[in-house]
Amino acid sequence: MSNYADFAKAKSLVDNARHIAIICHISPDGDTLGSGLALYNSLKMYGKIPYIFCNGEPSDSLKASLPLSDRLNSVSRDAYDLAIAVDAADRERLGTCCEIFRRSKRTLVIDHHVSNKGFASVNVIVPSAAATAEIMYEFLMTLGSRGEYIDDTTARLLYTAIVTDSGAFAFSSVTDHTHLVASKLISYDFVASDIIYDVMRKKSKKAYELSSRILARTKFYDNDRIGVICFRKDDFKATDTTAKDTEGIIVNVINVDSVIVAIAISEIAENSYKISLRTKEGVDASEIAAFFGGGGHARAAGLRIDGYFEDVVEKIVNRSSLEIEDSLR
Repeated sequence: MSNYADFAKAKSLVDNARHIAIICHISPDGDTLGSGLALYNSLKMYGKIPYIFCNGEPSDSLKASLPLSDRLNSVSRDAYDLAIAVDAADRERLGTCCEIFRRSKRTLVIDHHVSNKGFASVNVIVPSAAATAEIMYEFLMTLGSRGEYIDDTTARLLYTAIVTDSGAFAFSSVTDHTHLVASKLISYDFVASDIIYDVMRKKSKKAYELSSRILARTKFYDNDRIGVICFRKDDFKATDTTAKDTEGIIVNVINVDSVIVAIAISEIAENSYKISLRTKEGVDASEIAAFFGGGGHARAAGLRIDGYFEDVVEKIVNRSSLEIEDSLR
């Protein structure tokens, strides 16, 4: 794995590029968007011509909380001097924007997923970071000796990214370095408590109704060690919501004291499901996801499975049970 020591190589790529494409991952979350937009803003100040892309629409709450989100996918060129993948564990996570990455003269990855094996010319991968934004802050600090390429907007974007990927500093992935970076960022001109409310707690009445509907149908397996919630097309239709409104609901399941693995299954097309996993210490969510071709982190991961609904539930529950038993040996 790469680490912070690769910043010199990454900076060299940036210094020798003019037109730079920044690519966020599909199904964008606050970390990929906040980190990507922060990089976009800082590179403009650094004298570069950045562009930012994402194969997926951010949730309304994220768009409202992230300055510059209107710059996504605004301009395109045939080729770029450098493409930077942000918070993406592999090329597939770039979606259709992978073509932009492939056509660029040089490539760079900045990421914190332990499953990332490195798919660029230079790879800055720090699995110990709670969020890619942690790494991005340190990288942007290397552009100038006094942090002159981090302004209020960049700081707000990075702080928002850290908050979303750390569960407002509640996840076990949070370290002293996470808090150190956050303390540097909140010295800028924004209200940290407002960001935490906006991205972690605030929800529309429709999203509240979806949450209530889904949680009332929670099913428990394996002596209540596994909790499963399911979002079907009828649920979205009944509450006038979309898959973007499912964010954060799974936390209610992993918070049940007996639950070790929480599973959220979302129907995205006929016989096709997006699955989110949350686990407690001892069970690696990324290992469960990897078995089905997915990936992520130790406590949070995701995957997609095609098949009949009942079979999908059975497969993911059985695999989770095996991982729980392995962890107890």
